[in-house]
Amino acid sequence: MSATLHRAVDALAALPGIHHWRQQRYNAAFDAGHHVGGFRGVFATAAQAAASAPPAQATGYDQPEAAAMYRDRIGRLYPSDYPAMLWLRRAMDDGARRVLDLGGHVGIAFHSYQKAMPYPEGLDWLVCDVPAVARAGTELAEVMRRPAGTQLAFTSDWGEADGRELLFSAGCLQYLEETLGQRLAALTRRPRWLVVNLLPLHEHEAYWTLQHIGAACCPYRIQRRAAFFDELQALGYQVLDTWDNLEKRCDVAFRPDLSLDHYVGAALRLA
Repeated sequence: MSATLHRAVDALAALPGIHHWRQQRYNAAFDAGHHVGGFRGVFATAAQAAASAPPAQATGYDQPEAAAMYRDRIGRLYPSDYPAMLWLRRAMDDGARRVLDLGGHVGIAFHSYQKAMPYPEGLDWLVCDVPAVARAGTELAEVMRRPAGTQLAFTSDWGEADGRELLFSAGCLQYLEETLGQRLAALTRRPRWLVVNLLPLHEHEAYWTLQHIGAACCPYRIQRRAAFFDELQALGYQVLDTWDNLEKRCDVAFRPDLSLDHYVGAALRLA
């Protein structure tokens, strides 16, 4: 009886008039900031996604309010962190000391991972993020303790990735207009190791949606899984491992076919 009732409710909700009414209600609530962390719309480009944002809402991560987010995560570890730490440690055991943490916010991974992963002497960890976040990270680093013999710095210049031995990124690539492959292709000396985490990949489609992060609305890229890895393999990277981030979802409003029930992590090395 319960299953029958659910089917009846789903059928009713799918009726054109009711479906349109539900979308209008959701959009009004989204515009008012009542769906922080939520996603709406499917677009071909980042510009189209940005143009769909509420007119009075800031767009993009380069906001002082965005720089203040996630402070509660410092010092905490989540299930998806452990495979990333495993491969970061393997890269460091292989001699990698110069890390580029792309989209590392205020150094959340650096500050958090040290509680479970010993850092090698001479570790040089550089976070690359938008200017507002990089400034906040620099200020925070002045009052946070870090292991002896390690360095933590911040930049907004992707060019400083050139010559770094290890590129790490967790939850950032979906906000970039260029793919990771496009960014790496522009470097003269590419990192030997790649460790990426919290990446939204769809098995069959590539598209943009719009995410409300509270402080702003951000265009949000979903890549096709095969295309993401093919692009990196064309640059000479070999996939060593992949894993699922089961605690992360991307529910695009009214588009279950384009929603994700998990994110992906991967470790790659230049062949």
